[in-house]
Amino acid sequence: MTTPNAKGDDTPRPSLPAPPEVLPPLPTPLRIVLYFAGWLLLLVGILGLVLPGLQGILTLFIGAAVLSLASEAAHRWLRRLLRPWPPAEKRFVQMRAKMRARLARFGKRGPR
Repeated sequence: MTTPNAKGDDTPRPSLPAPPEVLPPLPTPLRIVLYFAGWLLLLVGILGLVLPGLQGILTLFIGAAVLSLASEAAHRWLRRLLRPWPPAEKRFVQMRAKMRARLARFGKRGPR
């Protein structure tokens, strides 16, 4: 995709990536739980790659997605991994934003 340059002519130049979205911060206890769950799922996924009966790749992806809720570095890594598949990357970013907003609301009011 191209955009017009500063001079106004139609010389194509690459589009700039969208600025990162601003998400509400998560409470610290919730972030600790997400880190623990994400790393646990990653370890189970690694075991699932070598042990029969466990879905290794699916569990690795779910663990990375959970870890990306609490860690910006994991989020950037997963986006870079999904970059060759733009629809998957877009859906991942949308789902992460929705889950982060829900988790932030949950953290503010606590469980019911």
